[in-house]
Amino acid sequence: MKLGQIVRYRAWREGDIPKSEVPLDAQGWDRTGIVIRICDWIDRGVIERGSGVEYLDNKGDIILAHVEDLELVNQPTRGSD
Repeated sequence: MKLGQIVRYRAWREGDIPKSEVPLDAQGWDRTGIVIRICDWIDRGVIERGSGVEYLDNKGDIILAHVEDLELVNQPTRGSD
């Protein structure tokens, strides 16, 4: 993942908390946004360097997700990086 790329949070899947138990405004599945920061991810005390991704969605919300839960929407064929 790189800053400025468009990402989508994965779809709901078996094993996730039931959608009915999550308020509509807090559901993040299938949300799309632009990557604004790459950071570390901490899971049960284990630090995964560079595995956290913050992205800004179309509502202006900043979402923190694990890189494995995101898919790239666009892959520029050329750019200035």
